[in-house]
Order: sequence, then C-alpha cells, then structure tokens
Amino acid sequence: MASVVYILGSITSLLCAILLFRGYRVGKRHLLLWSGLCFSGLALANLFVFVDLIVLPQIDLYPLRLCVTAASMLLLLFGLVLGEQMIHLVPFLLGVIAMASVTAAVFFLKFWKITRDTLFLAFAVFFFIDSASRVTLLFFAHPNEGSPLIYLLRLFALLFILAAILKKNYGPGA
Repeated sequence: MASVVYILGSITSLLCAILLFRGYRVGKRHLLLWSGLCFSGLALANLFVFVDLIVLPQIDLYPLRLCVTAASMLLLLFGLVLGEQMIHLVPFLLGVIAMASVTAAVFFLKFWKITRDTLFLAFAVFFFIDSASRVTLLFFAHPNEGSPLIYLLRLFALLFILAAILKKNYGPGA
C-alpha cells in the first residue's frame, strides 16, 4: 500500500509539472514556469521517497529528499518574488542571505554551547550581525551595501573573529 501511495504522489506531481509547463508554453506566464520547475522537483523528491523507503531502505536518502524539496520550493519562491519583474530581486536576495546567516549563527551557537570554544561564539556573533545588517538594509529607501555604518558593524564582527582566531592559535594553551 505504501509503495502505491509514494508512486502516485510522484506521478501526480509530475502531471502537475507537465500541465504547468504546457500552460507556460501557451500563455508565457513566468509564474507557470517557476511552478512547473517546483513541481518537477517535488516529483523527483517523491520518487526519492519510494526509492528510499521501498527500493533501498538500508540507505538513508532523507537528507537528499530534503535538499531536493528545499531547492524546489526555493525555485517557486524565487518565481513568486520575481514575478514578471526584477524589482523585487534585491529584497528577496537580502532575505535569503539574512536567513542563511541566522541559520549559520544558530549552528555556531550550538557548537559553542557544546565546546565553549570562543571561535564558534565569534562566528555566531558575526553571522547574527550580518543577518541584522541585511534586514536593516530592507528599511533603506535604496538599499546600498556601501553604507559605512553597515560596514562598520561587519568590521567589528570580523575583528571579533580575528581576535578569536589569534587567541586560539597564539593564546595560552595554543
């Protein structure tokens, strides 16, 4: 029963992708293209569910399934944000970078909590500051990374990392 459900999920996603691509070919609406790409990836992810759980249960393909699904959803998000124009690209990319920086910061904070290594704490601080600076840029009328204040904040964060590296390599117990 499970294998039938997994295969039907993959086929259904693939049919959605085909119909979306067909709609794009007729109407040239970019959102249909991005949606078709998303559903193609979701069909592949559903196929990996079948392979992972039925064909090769001894091999864990869950991380691969998650990566394919995430990439598919990012394609759709990109299409939704961009739409028919590029005006929304800057806020979209700033949001992606801010999200990635927060994610990296949380991981480094976790590593610091486990090891109490100040280098991990320095990286966490840097990525939190980087994320905050990217979000701050969203409130500027014309986001400009050339803003001295933004670079000053990043400079302090980078100096914190440099100090942690020097302490780790040349400090007591190095």
